[in-house]
Amino acid sequence: MKKLKKDIHAKQRFAERCGIKYSTKLKKYLIRQIQSSKANFLKRTSNSRTVWLARAFDGRKYKVVYSKITKNIITVLPYKEIKK
Repeated sequence: MKKLKKDIHAKQRFAERCGIKYSTKLKKYLIRQIQSSKANFLKRTSNSRTVWLARAFDGRKYKVVYSKITKNIITVLPYKEIKK
């Protein structure tokens, strides 16, 4: 039940903050990026949660909070890309 609530939260935040549908395909792709260390590690927020900058298959970047315990994305944070 707890995992389902976190999936619903992540789905709502992707829609709200990024304006996209958080599909199973996107979820698995981002998790694979994090687990294989292809995403950029940003910071550790607790013993079990870390913040990553992951690039999706469409090239967009997402700042996501990942839980090592559930091995799942908890939420997406607002991300503003700095342009030079």
